[in-house]
Amino acid sequence: MTKRGFCFAYARLRACGECAYHTCHQKIRSISRSREALLTIGAGDIYDEFHRRYLLKVAVIIVRTLMGLLFLFASITYLFKLITPPPLTGSVKIFNDGLEAARYLMPLAKVIELICGLAFVSGRFVPLATVLISPIIVNIFFVHAFLALEGLPVAAFLILANSFLAYYHREAYKPLLKA
Repeated sequence: MTKRGFCFAYARLRACGECAYHTCHQKIRSISRSREALLTIGAGDIYDEFHRRYLLKVAVIIVRTLMGLLFLFASITYLFKLITPPPLTGSVKIFNDGLEAARYLMPLAKVIELICGLAFVSGRFVPLATVLISPIIVNIFFVHAFLALEGLPVAAFLILANSFLAYYHREAYKPLLKA
């Protein structure tokens, strides 16, 4: 791209002076810090970058809302006994009886699911909710992988969705992973 048609947004930035709060200045600054890099970015490249970031934010909202609604439904129906579960058979029944024998484990897991579901739906404390719900999701996946294969697609969705949210919020985990 030639230097004459380098970037309309950069020309607007130069016209507005040193205003740090101007919209075009914030957009340009979020893409690149160096002035030389701005000369090589075309207006189409800037539009593509903003379009991709917008689509990513929409995908994050959809994924976390679906996860939140799923966990809210599962925890509320268990805690308030709204739906009677179907009778279990075989190794799933033995596993479930073991969980019910430890009287605190299932209510604790469902309360954590309720709290994380609320966090996912509201969009607040999402990095914390992804960390709290991860062990529960891993157990859901392994139970469905080894004992009840009919729930495996939902468990796989939960693994992928939680991984996607954790990757999106990876900056929040950097202090946890420092040596």
